[in-house]
Amino acid sequence: MATSKKMTEQEVANEKAGRLMNGVAYWAAFYRKNPQRFCKDYLNITLKLFQKILLYAMMCNNYFMYIASRGQGKTWLTALFCVVRCILFPGSKICIASSTRPQANQVLLKITDDFCKNYGWGSDNLNNEIQYNRHTYHDCNIVIGENAKSETDTVQQAFIFIDQTFQSQHNQRY
Repeated sequence: MATSKKMTEQEVANEKAGRLMNGVAYWAAFYRKNPQRFCKDYLNITLKLFQKILLYAMMCNNYFMYIASRGQGKTWLTALFCVVRCILFPGSKICIASSTRPQANQVLLKITDDFCKNYGWGSDNLNNEIQYNRHTYHDCNIVIGENAKSETDTVQQAFIFIDQTFQSQHNQRY
């Protein structure tokens, strides 16, 4: 007759934490492969078909170019990509470069003005994810993610910021 060994409280807690982390890894992998589902399920944003295709292409390719006419939502989709990328890939750093600072600031303003405010579709989850938000003419950035430290004591945050160096280099050439 086999006797079963009763687990200690520490072993039960470790097993439970391991199962939880396996579930988190499974869902993270699923949403990384299906960013359009992440937008619907987590951010409460319903996308049109062409937006789903473009967002998927942005996530799966290192180089992406979208040329469209006015009113297609290029800035809105770029802001959405920044948010999805920062949440699904903790530690991401996204630099938004533009010929003018106000134009680059529009991407970050879309995040705070469109995605965070609850117009019946805004995301409370995104409001909880944003740790730091600053919008001034000279300093504009958003920090998304928890301040929790991993085993190596590195902070797992994602940054979206605007870099002045691109603008100054651009102005020197022309």
